[in-house]
Amino acid sequence: MDKQKTLLQKFKEKPFWDKFVLGLIFMAIIGTLAYHFIKDYNVKTNKKHVVGKIVDFEFINMARYSIDYEYYVNDEKYVGTVGVERFDCYKNKECLGYEVDVYYSSENPNYSQVDLRNFEKYKRTIYLIK
Repeated sequence: MDKQKTLLQKFKEKPFWDKFVLGLIFMAIIGTLAYHFIKDYNVKTNKKHVVGKIVDFEFINMARYSIDYEYYVNDEKYVGTVGVERFDCYKNKECLGYEVDVYYSSENPNYSQVDLRNFEKYKRTIYLIK
């Protein structure tokens, strides 16, 4: 009889934990979207332009790659990352040093969006507000 109560209690608790974990995942997704929306909105409303350059092309996994770019605002260096699909730069790294257009927030230069110019067609990162 004690085993039945224990099993019954576990079944009663399971829906709570399922809802709790699902709620945490949902909150994390909403938080991430809110962060990116705020960041993109900040860039749009306080947009400044500078020319940056590609400094690294990284392999993340079989389907994901990223480009790191750097730019300077008031002699201070900032670095951004953008997701891309695989292209020739992965093999020969010829895109390193290539100039790109960086749009950043004058309020917070850490917030930026990048136009990869000739490599723009490979970009996978989506900005919520351009």
